[in-house]
Amino acid sequence: MQRPLRTLHTRALAPLTFALLAPASLAQVSFTSAGTVTTGARANSPVFADLDGNGVLDMAVTSDGAGNQDLIELYSGNGDGTFTPAGSVFLPNGSSPAGLAGADVDGDGDADLVVVLSNFDQAMVASNNGAFSFTTQPGVGTGGSDSRSIASGDMNGDGSPDFVIGSRDSANVSVLVNSGGALSLVGTFGAGDEPRDIVIGDWNGDGLGDVAAAAHDSRQIAFLTNLGGGSLGAATFRGVPGGARPSGLAAADMDGDGDLDVIAGNGDDANIGQNFVSLYTNTAGSFTGPISFASGGLDTGDVLAGDFDLDGVTDVAVVLESSNSIATLRGLGGGALGAPMLLATGGAPSDLASGDLDGNGSIDLGVSRRQAANVDIFLNDASGAPGMNYCTANANSTGVAAVMSATGSASVALNDLTVISSSMPLNSLGFFITSRSMGFTANPAGSSGNLCLGGAIGRYSNLVSSTGATGQISLGINLAQMPTPTGVVAATAGETWHFQAWFRDAVMGAATSNFSDGLAVVMN
Repeated sequence: MQRPLRTLHTRALAPLTFALLAPASLAQVSFTSAGTVTTGARANSPVFADLDGNGVLDMAVTSDGAGNQDLIELYSGNGDGTFTPAGSVFLPNGSSPAGLAGADVDGDGDADLVVVLSNFDQAMVASNNGAFSFTTQPGVGTGGSDSRSIASGDMNGDGSPDFVIGSRDSANVSVLVNSGGALSLVGTFGAGDEPRDIVIGDWNGDGLGDVAAAAHDSRQIAFLTNLGGGSLGAATFRGVPGGARPSGLAAADMDGDGDLDVIAGNGDDANIGQNFVSLYTNTAGSFTGPISFASGGLDTGDVLAGDFDLDGVTDVAVVLESSNSIATLRGLGGGALGAPMLLATGGAPSDLASGDLDGNGSIDLGVSRRQAANVDIFLNDASGAPGMNYCTANANSTGVAAVMSATGSASVALNDLTVISSSMPLNSLGFFITSRSMGFTANPAGSSGNLCLGGAIGRYSNLVSSTGATGQISLGINLAQMPTPTGVVAATAGETWHFQAWFRDAVMGAATSNFSDGLAVVMN
């Protein structure tokens, strides 16, 4: 929502000395470890889906039996990010299950599973019977060699999920279309040497699924356009930066123009300077780039994209296999990504999965660790509200401290941010101040509170409000007119603006003033 321009009177507060707080307090993509799910041998390709129809996400993961039984292992979600074993789907021994996808293959409303059997070069459907019971169908040949990766999408325009399989040794992708729950091979299509990962998206807006593949040994990304019926045209290729090799792909609208772009995890296991998250920008089905961002670790691999901090801009998560970490990069708008923030995993993380595992409306993450037979779970700390509180506020005459919060969005383009200060004395007067710098000064000019801003502080001085019977004031912030001591300026994406409320108070009958805590909002 675009807010109308307001006329502001700005005033500088007296110069003060400030102790700056740590920049880490502004991080807005944040995850907390929720522990580890112990799986069978060589866990691979976790999938989060509601397998029992109770509205809670469950988990499926392939297990290469290492000489024992090959399985799809099933885990019932408890709704809090933890899981309970719920059975297994038995697969042919020696089939070496690899990629796994969840989709309603037979159209009965529940999530089925499709697994790639790499030693057999087949895709097998496991039909969901309910209550964690599955029936496997005969495998369907991929036409490739060393088939491993899988992606799901509508390849023939009939509204049902189809599948694309990547085969490393034969350097191609296979399209398998779905008819009433049965898969059939359309054909195989060249995709560069050792296609490690695949994404499906409608690149050109014709309603059909097109394909991108990470050609690891060709050091290229292959883009293949759907010609109809699932048949793909000849690949066009885009390079990767430096000596990196691509291993992971995701598709998302990264620059906000309404079409799907492609993000690649391009890595090297020895040289950190050759590890990138790279953006390939889509314009009407034609890709340019890459624009690359340091991933922060070694052996950059599997990639996911999603709005992790709930600010309306797409963020990225990527596995750093040799650094035993996941890096999250916050979307800044326009396709730009922030600096990587690392989540420590156990040894040798490989495949990412995402979903709302605890039902709080934010995207959580899971990562398999093939060597350790585990899946590590990370719950998203995002609340959906813009900004992060910082700085200690002193209690006011109500006995508690005033607290800042915000609603709306930190998007400069949307211009829909409202700041709120609550837990203030009733029927008192207050106003908001703002700055691009944070700071801390105790009891400035005899106040009972703490000033949490620094630098050039602007005051919304013509917008004094009464706290009334609620003890609260709020203000819709016009991001095009941010007050400073020398006039108004427009907030820009990537800037951090800090907000605080000043208000009148009384202590033992004597008039005084106080402040809320501070709120830091990173604009995008």
